[in-house]
Amino acid sequence: VAFAVYSNRASHQRRASPVDRMDVSIVVLAVDWRARKAIQEAFARIARQTDTATKSGLAAMLREAAGSVLQSQLSWLYAGASDYDGRLSPGEAESIFRRATTLARTRFKADVIRNLRGAKSESPAPDKRARPEEGAGVVVVTFAVAARKQLPDVRAVTDAFCLQAALESFTRLSPSELAAVEVIWSPAVE
Repeated sequence: VAFAVYSNRASHQRRASPVDRMDVSIVVLAVDWRARKAIQEAFARIARQTDTATKSGLAAMLREAAGSVLQSQLSWLYAGASDYDGRLSPGEAESIFRRATTLARTRFKADVIRNLRGAKSESPAPDKRARPEEGAGVVVVTFAVAARKQLPDVRAVTDAFCLQAALESFTRLSPSELAAVEVIWSPAVE
């Protein structure tokens, strides 16, 4: 389920000057059953209430979503991250961002809650049955962020402090620093 996307398209693929360089960070976290429902409810509320048609609304959405996941740190089970060099041209950053978000979305079968450029939609969740080895279940959250500033690299996904630093940096991005964001979570509802 994707709930917000914003991107400034670039028409060139040149190497970025120091003024227009960009960074892209992808952080994926699996959150266990103890925080699963709270994350799902918070993200659904954020998706329903946020104005994703504005840069300030998107920055607020990212701040709230990352803050919700930071509050559930004791429930983080698994993590993944992809970092880029922070010297990307806008065109290079957009290409990386689009590939990463497309890949993240292809892992899920249905968009249950979507808020794209201010257009909100909801559809019924498909029937799901957890496998016995999944226990009470997890929610998988993907943050894809492109910024007009250097973002902290997640050097080790097994290091909660690196993940925390990345998420905290997302909460501090100003609307002018945020170039693109997409938050994808699944399952969207219980």
